[in-house]
Amino acid sequence: MGMVLLLVALGTGLVKINWVSSAADLHFKHMILLFIPPIAGIFFKLNMLQGQIWKLIVVLIISSLLGLLGTGYTAELYEKFKKGEDEC
Repeated sequence: MGMVLLLVALGTGLVKINWVSSAADLHFKHMILLFIPPIAGIFFKLNMLQGQIWKLIVVLIISSLLGLLGTGYTAELYEKFKKGEDEC
């Protein structure tokens, strides 16, 4: 929800990109730290997942595609919004 609010704030001009760029750079540099605990958890519980691995792969593929489609749709809406704003 926070990322949606940030997108709206950036799109409407309430928040300027240079206000958040340094914080975003910091998060991107340390993003791998956020992924280590889930990966380690999956590694240690791999024997529990062996019977469910195909279900897990299908869920990961579907959720990735939905995230990609949602991002693309949001980008298109943003471009339409900005284009309409320029014409006014």
